[in-house]
Amino acid sequence: MEITRQVLKDLRPQIEDALSELSEKHGIKMSVGNGSYAGLSGHFKLLLTTTGENGETAEQRDFNRFADDYGMDKTWLGMIIKVNGESYTIKGILPKRRKNPILVMRNRDGSERVMTTLGVRQAMLRDPLIGKVPPHWEDMLGGDYLANGTHFRDGVESYIVKESRATTYWK
Repeated sequence: MEITRQVLKDLRPQIEDALSELSEKHGIKMSVGNGSYAGLSGHFKLLLTTTGENGETAEQRDFNRFADDYGMDKTWLGMIIKVNGESYTIKGILPKRRKNPILVMRNRDGSERVMTTLGVRQAMLRDPLIGKVPPHWEDMLGGDYLANGTHFRDGVESYIVKESRATTYWK
C-alpha cells in the first residue's frame, strides 16, 4: 500500500481522537501538526503544549515578560482590538518571530493569527477608552507622539501617529 495525501487525510481524525484521550489523561495539550508523505512512508508532526504553574501559556508568559520591549503595556493581554472591521483578542507574544510576533485570536471563528507590533499598538490607540500613549513610548520613539491624538469626525476615525504624518481609518 502506498501512502498518499488521501490516506493522511483519512488518518488525521482518528489520530486526533486518540490524542484527545491521551491529552486528558496526562494534562498536556496534544495536536497533530503538518504531515508529509513519500511513497511508502509518511509522517505527522506531534505538537505538545502545557500551561505554567499558574495556568498561563508560554505565549502569555512571554507577553508579560517582553511587553515593554515590544512597546506594549502588560495590561493589553486579553484585550479585544478591532482591525479592518474584525475583532481580535490579544493572546501573547511569539518572541522567535521577527515580523509578526503578536499572537491574536480572531473572535469570529476562534482561529489564531499573528500581527505586527505596530498594528496592535495602532489598534490600541484607536480605542477611545485607551487612546493614550504609554509613557515608555516617548523615550522609545523620540517623544514625537501626541498623547491625546484620538478623535472622531463624520464617520472617519483618525489619530495622529507623529506630528509629521497622520493615519486615517474608515469605520
